Amino acid sequence: EQNYNYPGNAWLPDALYVFNGTYESDNGKYGNSLNLEITGGTFNCTNDQGSAVAIYDIGRVPQKSAVTISGKAVMTNSAEGRSAYQVLSLEDIGVENPASGYGKYVGDIESSITGGTFSTDVSAYVADGHICEKSDNNYVVSELNADNAVAQVGDDYYATLAEALEDAQDNETVKLLKDTVITPVGTESNNLIPQITISSDVTIDLNGKQVTTAGSAIGYTPVLFNIDGATVTIT
Repeated sequence: EQNYNYPGNAWLPDALYVFNGTYESDNGKYGNSLNLEITGGTFNCTNDQGSAVAIYDIGRVPQKSAVTISGKAVMTNSAEGRSAYQVLSLEDIGVENPASGYGKYVGDIESSITGGTFSTDVSAYVADGHICEKSDNNYVVSELNADNAVAQVGDDYYATLAEALEDAQDNETVKLLKDTVITPVGTESNNLIPQITISSDVTIDLNGKQVTTAGSAIGYTPVLFNIDGATVTIT
């Protein structure tokens, strides 16, 4: 919070950190871009403060950034409220009133995780076609397949039923591969908000599996599906 606009070298609590959107470049090939690729190695942050790898979206100047993490990269941290890998805004680090010019060019950071082991859930940054699963005390990112996916449409596998139904086109079949629990979004006052909207003519093959909701845990039963002008067959 105190170093985001420091003009010199700033030492932060993360094992590896990047200030995004602070310096301009007129490089003829790459422009003012950041391309960070991590394919292995171990990044440990055990000071109870930072992330193993952190990208700070400072936004003083425009900068398009791409961060890819794959292979056998290992990232661990011990700080509560921080992820092993995390993209942080100024608000995330407690800056409520940024200095002049800061926070103007933000949100142009693309993260793509296709492999690695992490001490926290990094699902928010996982690439399409991949999944982040808990394994013992860690989280492992791997490619989706018939063994770890929740649903399947044709040759494509999905981490959630909602994603499969969103991608399914008319006359396709969404096959459930394992029991799934839908955690509802909403409060008791607006519990009629549908959790999944289906807008294509699809068949849902339950495949002997069950779709349940965690609604009872919060005191109400939500609406799971909204059929938006579509014909849905459940087998």
